[in-house]
Amino acid sequence: MLSLREPEAAERSVLLLAQYFPPTGGAGVQRASKLAKYLPGTGWKPVVLTKRRDYPPFDQELVRDSREVEVIRAKTLELPERWLALPGLRTLVRLVRSFSVPDQGIWWLPSAYAAAVRRARGESFRAIVATGGPFSTFLLALALRRRLQLPLVLDFRDPWTSNPRRQPRAWYVFWRDRIERWMERAALRRADAVVTVNPEMLDELCWPKGEKSASDCRRVAIPNGFDSDDFREPGPSPIPRQRPGSVHLVYVGGLLQEYRPAEVLLKGMRHFVALRPEVDLHCHIVGDNAPRTA
Repeated sequence: MLSLREPEAAERSVLLLAQYFPPTGGAGVQRASKLAKYLPGTGWKPVVLTKRRDYPPFDQELVRDSREVEVIRAKTLELPERWLALPGLRTLVRLVRSFSVPDQGIWWLPSAYAAAVRRARGESFRAIVATGGPFSTFLLALALRRRLQLPLVLDFRDPWTSNPRRQPRAWYVFWRDRIERWMERAALRRADAVVTVNPEMLDELCWPKGEKSASDCRRVAIPNGFDSDDFREPGPSPIPRQRPGSVHLVYVGGLLQEYRPAEVLLKGMRHFVALRPEVDLHCHIVGDNAPRTA
């Protein structure tokens, strides 16, 4: 059985598929970046396959994590984001995106597949690890698993078809949803191991019929954590110094109106203040744009 925990005398190579990788920053990059950094310590040598195009936000500090890691960057045929600002091309971009199933990453798959096969000729990979979303990465992983005959680990950073952030569009949501559910079931059926960030997500995935309740060592939840190396030289804190007797709540990340509306947070704070008026309560939202204080 494939094990990532027991290093052998000879270092083993693993192909890590991640569409977003430093210098691209943001929440979706952290897991792949830290995997590439710490896998060598377990006896696995990662070779990262990612997009040649970088996406904002950029985080040059994350580049240090992968300085000693081989990174292959394959070109993508995605339409540029800046075209959305051009009236003559905006409709074209939206139309192409609407029919890009499961996401725009499908326009990266042809060159990524070719790059992976070429690299496999000179490297004896022992496994493939794919992290998503974008979940088109899993389609690439399935194709490479079949071509290279290697065990495959799927890392779900977010739910796929059960994601509450999925925005339905009435005129095509029915057929698109059916296709993506079929894709998710196919990926789960063929994966040799499935990893999620929490146990609840394991239950929410679109498992093939008869497999949803199954539980074995091939399915595991590995929660997100933090890298202590990132905090050895902390910069100036955006949060004011606390006064004695005050209570500070810190939310790190963005408040998406359609998913995590700010009204819910503010309503909870008002309720707390009404119950405990003597408490000097402060809330800090760090992320999205500039730090904010409420």
